[in-house]
Amino acid sequence: GDGPQLVLSEDHLDWLRQAAVERFSEIILRDLHHVNSGTPIYRGISRSIINYRRFCTFCERQKIDSNQLRLRVAEALIVFLVIELAEVSEGKRLSIINCTYRELQMFAEELGIDLNSSFSDIAACCLSSN
Repeated sequence: GDGPQLVLSEDHLDWLRQAAVERFSEIILRDLHHVNSGTPIYRGISRSIINYRRFCTFCERQKIDSNQLRLRVAEALIVFLVIELAEVSEGKRLSIINCTYRELQMFAEELGIDLNSSFSDIAACCLSSN
């Protein structure tokens, strides 16, 4: 035949899927941990949104339940927004949120968070959509 006839066992595939899920968790959450802002690894919320959607697509294709990570990401986003609102409203610095309010709202919806009820003030911290 052409090239090595590589057949992966189901166990091996599970291991690869698990490794991919862990990598996704790492890069999604990295950009939602406020302590990382200001470090070279930090890419901001907009990057988290992109990676989270990639993760969801991956889960659909691989028939993986994405709910566990969704809950962790939701929790991380809430903590991030709480810190961000507190620090920006105290006038300590400008916002580091690098997406529009609409993008943030859509992300929150995907995560099962209602921004309007808990974070109505966050719009002022977001990029303007123009």
